[in-house]
Amino acid sequence: MGKTINRALLVAPLLLACALATPAMLHAAVAADDVYVVKQAEGLPTVSVGGTVIPYKEVTMAAQIPGRIKYLAGIEGDAFARDELLVAIDDSELTAQRQALLAQIATADAQLRNAGVQFNRELYAPRARSSPGGMGVPNLFDQFFTRPMEDFIGDRNQDAELSADLFASNTQIQEARNMMMRLQAELRALDSKLRDARAIAPFDGVVVK
Repeated sequence: MGKTINRALLVAPLLLACALATPAMLHAAVAADDVYVVKQAEGLPTVSVGGTVIPYKEVTMAAQIPGRIKYLAGIEGDAFARDELLVAIDDSELTAQRQALLAQIATADAQLRNAGVQFNRELYAPRARSSPGGMGVPNLFDQFFTRPMEDFIGDRNQDAELSADLFASNTQIQEARNMMMRLQAELRALDSKLRDARAIAPFDGVVVK
C-alpha cells in the first residue's frame, strides 16, 4: 500500500505542472497570431468593373437649317455648362437678309407717315376746294363765282371730289400699314432662323455622341 501512495504522489505533481503550463502556452500561441507586419506599398490594387451609365436627362441636337458649321464646342466626353454655345452654323447670309429687310421696313415706315400727312392735308385743306394759280381779280372771280356756279349747274361736285381724295389717302395709309405688318412678320421669321443657327445647352451635362 505504501508503493501505491508514492506513485500517486509522483503523478499528482506532474499533472499539476501540466495544468499550470497549458494556459500560458495557449496565451503565447494566441499572442503570436495577433502580430501584424505593416509595410509601405507602392500603389493600391485596382479592379476593373464593367457597367453602363444611364443619363437622367438626354437631348438630341439636330440642325434646323442647312449651312456650314463654324463652331463646335467639343467632342464626345466633353462637359458643358447650361446656356453654353455648343454648335453654331454660318449665318452671314441670313444676317445680310436681315439688314436688307430692316431697310425695307424703314422705307415702309416713311411711306406710312407720308400717307398720314397726305390724309390730314386732304382733310383740312382739300385739293378739291383749292384755288388755282393766279392773283387778283381772276382768282377771286373763280373762287366766288365760277366754283359755286359749277356746283349749282351740276358740272362739278366738290364734296364728291373731297370724299374721293380722302378715300384715296386712306387707302394709301392702309397699304403702307399692311406692308409694314408683312415686313415685320418676315423679320420675325428671319430672326427665328437665326436662332436655329445656334445650339445652346439646355442644362449642365456631357456630350454623349
